[in-house]
Amino acid sequence: MYAAHSPATAFFTHYTTSLCQPKLKIPAAFVVNFGARGGERCSMERRGEVTTWEVRIAEANGEFFFEEGWINFVEDNNIEERDVLIFSYVEPARVFVQIFGTNRCAKRIRNTPGYPSEIQKRLSRKNPTNNAL
Repeated sequence: MYAAHSPATAFFTHYTTSLCQPKLKIPAAFVVNFGARGGERCSMERRGEVTTWEVRIAEANGEFFFEEGWINFVEDNNIEERDVLIFSYVEPARVFVQIFGTNRCAKRIRNTPGYPSEIQKRLSRKNPTNNAL
């Protein structure tokens, strides 16, 4: 039997700008396992990719959100309306994210126009010593 607030190791959401921008709410059951704390950063990764996105976790009224850095993740991964995102717990403050398009197939970061040059430019501006993708 599933308890409403038992720890969860994964969650999904349908991406819509009205619900997912400028931040994304993290379900309470996932927060229990994830060990999230407001103000901390977490690492978001895509399986098979070398790029990692640092996203700040925000807390408001007992709820947790992916906030600062979240929009960079959305833009860099060409996430669009109605895409499905699956977040899987790896270890504290580290999640893998799978992205499925409206065609129900997994999206690859390399489908993003300008990959890797646009992502590399943005990352280089933030951290001039970051030259690896």
